[in-house]
Parts: sequence; C-alpha cells; structure tokens
Amino acid sequence: MTYKHSCIISNVATFKVFSKNFAYLNRNNALYLNEEELYYQVEDFFFFDEKLCFHKQGKTIFLDLKVRQQKTLNKFFLYENYFDNTFLVSYDEKKEVNHKWSSKYAIYQLEPFVKIYELPSRYIGSGERYGNLYFLFSNEKLQIKCLSLVTGEYNWGVNIGLDKKIVNILGISDNKLVLTYEVDAQKPYGLAIIETNTGALMYDSLHNGLHPHRSTLRLASQTVFCCCMYAPERVPRNHYWEFDIKKQQISRRGFLIELDNLGLVIAGVNLQDDLLYFTADYKGQWANVIGVLDYHTLKLLWWQKVEMAEGAFFGNGHVPQVGEDKLYILDTKGTLHIFEKEEDSASSLPLSTEDLVPF
Repeated sequence: MTYKHSCIISNVATFKVFSKNFAYLNRNNALYLNEEELYYQVEDFFFFDEKLCFHKQGKTIFLDLKVRQQKTLNKFFLYENYFDNTFLVSYDEKKEVNHKWSSKYAIYQLEPFVKIYELPSRYIGSGERYGNLYFLFSNEKLQIKCLSLVTGEYNWGVNIGLDKKIVNILGISDNKLVLTYEVDAQKPYGLAIIETNTGALMYDSLHNGLHPHRSTLRLASQTVFCCCMYAPERVPRNHYWEFDIKKQQISRRGFLIELDNLGLVIAGVNLQDDLLYFTADYKGQWANVIGVLDYHTLKLLWWQKVEMAEGAFFGNGHVPQVGEDKLYILDTKGTLHIFEKEEDSASSLPLSTEDLVPF
C-alpha cells in the first residue's frame, strides 16, 4: 500500500469525504464539491444518503450526487439526529430562571416531509440521538439523562460523580453507552459505560493515556482503541491499549516499537476499514508525517513525511480521511493535501530522503 502526494488546495476551513467525492468549505464560507464552487455563505455541510447537504440561512439544501438535483428543506436537518426516516429538531431555546438553557423538540418525517409530533415539555441541556432515545447532557455536563422520543418522558438520569464532567459519547455498543469524562486537568480521563435500558452504571474507571490531547479513541468491534500520542506520567509515547466493552477489561496493550525506531510519535488516528490512518511527529518535528497501520496486527504499512513551509497535522479536524482511492488531510494553516493510492510495490515503506545514505 502506497500513496502519492498529488495536489494541494489552499484556504480550506474544513472538509469531508464520501466515496469518490470530497467537499470543502473555504475560509470565506464558499462550498466546493470536487473543486467545483457551488455556493457562498454556507454555514456547514455533510454527506448523507448519497447527497451533499448544507445549511444556508436557516434552511437545509440537499444536492443529489448522482443526478445533481437540488431540494430545499425549511428546517435545520442534521444527520446525527436522523433515524428511520425521521429527524429531531430543537426550537424555542431560552434561558430559565436557574440560568440553564432549555429547548422544545419536534419529530419530523423526512420523506415525504411532514411534521409528526412535538414532545410535550421543555428540556434542559443538549444531546445526541441513538434510535428513539436522546441522551441529554446537563448544561454543566455533570449529568446525563435518557429521553424517550416516543413518550417525551425521561427513562433515567445518571450522575457519574460530582467531580466528573462528561466530555463526549464515544458511541453505543450492544445497549451499552460508552462515554469519557474529566476529573481535573492533572489526572487522566475516565471511561464510563451505562446500560441504555436501565441507566445502570456498569463501568467507571480512570485510564492512563486516556486524554484528548494525548489519545485518539474509536469504537471498533465493541472495543475502544486508545493510542497515546505523548508521554503522560508512567505511560510511554506510542503506547496503545484496547478496551473490550463486553468484558469490561483491557483486551490488548503494547508499544508501537516500529514507529519509535523510525523516530515517529503518534499525533492522531482515524480508524477506517480495519486500517489506522495516522499522523505523527518525526524526529522532533511537529506532526508532519502521515501513515497507515494495520488495525489488527498494528504493522506499519506505509508512511510519508510531508514537506510544509508551515502548519502541521495536529488537533481536531487534522486527521486523515480516506475516499475510494484517495487520502485527504488538512493542515493547521488551511492547506488540504490530497494523496492518490498507487499499486502495491515491492517496498511499502518509503524512507524519508533524510534517511537515504549516498553510495
């Protein structure tokens, strides 16, 4: 497996990939599809059901990628709030007397578009939808509640601890809600598992190396994979571990010695199709390498140092994304780097030119 650096695009704010298509929003809020400029003053965008969707002036516009037909919806549609041809919309936000923000919610049918019903109450916080359940965080993210989108009533509420602030939901696996939380800046982050039907707290523990600035987490086959970017106390850099959600224990752990021997230190990871696409520091230079690891064996399949006058591949939005035959990555200075996949050659591990020894 090898990739060839084919081109760059400047002034990019964010991008997304779907099969052979890629779309990006530049820093002037113009939306492009495969380098073709489409619209100005776009707020955000995403791919959904073979369509490019974007928000503009409070509306959602759907562009069919096959026939290039456009449809406009006079509601703010988000695919994260979509399930079984319905989607959730919040409205009428206001600050309550206790200074907490509340909203009303309604359920709409997407095709054909029609309002189905409104939920009966006002609800405090914001959340994420999974099926007909909506998991709401309190404004302070100290509590999580499970709201039924069928009845409009809470199924349960959980306080995972007075000193524990929920960071994010990693996902749901086999009726188990997996989330991370923060205790304080001096301690590693914690991992918690909640049974979605009852709200029972099934697992709760701090994990060394589990930190958003040092680790990348993904749900894969009912596991949480963590690769330690830098070295917190007692945890070596390039250390990894995997947590089995069903068994609630570490299923594998180790050290990416192949990367360490090359002077590479993991900076970010994106798991896709059993491959870990990563960014890394190289011999003290900040996040200027991309590469690919086999998720199961963690064997290094390919890596390349990317020449950049400035910028790096570090932080949210700066991990590789992969389409059908291309790899895309955005650096911190707004340059989108595009790599084309090549036929496998005898050697899949090209050396940096700095490592070549003259005869």
